Amino acid sequence: MALARTNAAASLSAVRGDLQTARTFQMDVSIVETHVQKLSSQLSGAAVLTDLEQLNGALMVQDKVLQDAMNQNLPPKAITISLKEQVLRAYDHGKQVFWTYVTTGRPGLETDPGTFKVYTKNSPWTMHSPWPKGSPYWYPDSKVQMVMWFNGGDGIHDASWRSVYGPGTNLPHYDPTGEDVGTHGCVNVPYHNMVWLWNWTPMSTPVVVY
Repeated sequence: MALARTNAAASLSAVRGDLQTARTFQMDVSIVETHVQKLSSQLSGAAVLTDLEQLNGALMVQDKVLQDAMNQNLPPKAITISLKEQVLRAYDHGKQVFWTYVTTGRPGLETDPGTFKVYTKNSPWTMHSPWPKGSPYWYPDSKVQMVMWFNGGDGIHDASWRSVYGPGTNLPHYDPTGEDVGTHGCVNVPYHNMVWLWNWTPMSTPVVVY
């Protein structure tokens, strides 16, 4: 009985995760979502082994339907960047294959939300400040090992001057390296994770910032 409930709960969690992914890519998942909501309500009150097993099977069917739709409609590879979570995720045919904490734009220079594509990649690259000395946004020339440009002057790149990433790092925070605020609009990624992302990401990969 306990195992059946655990299995059903795991299936519910899996389909909810896939629903979130599909919504991020603006897929219409209303039909599957309605079925999952009903099954979730039934699961909370289920007290018989056969009911739990049937609900688990029904949830797995809904997830299979959703995964098939994602395979047909989503690009082979895609990247999402959550501004709220400060998390970048990589997807292969709708399945998450990688994630990392990141740091996005600071207040006043926020990373733009929207749907973009990786339009060029450079390795190495030196960042030059578009702001003059004396501007609060000016910064010295900064070399990065890898950058993937996706929105004008905004790119996804490593940042040797930063050691803290994740929630809140786009705002003023403590970083022992001294970089204690968010970026100028780019998306900073820890070096070793950037190596993986660089090797995995082909040109024209969609980038969804939300």
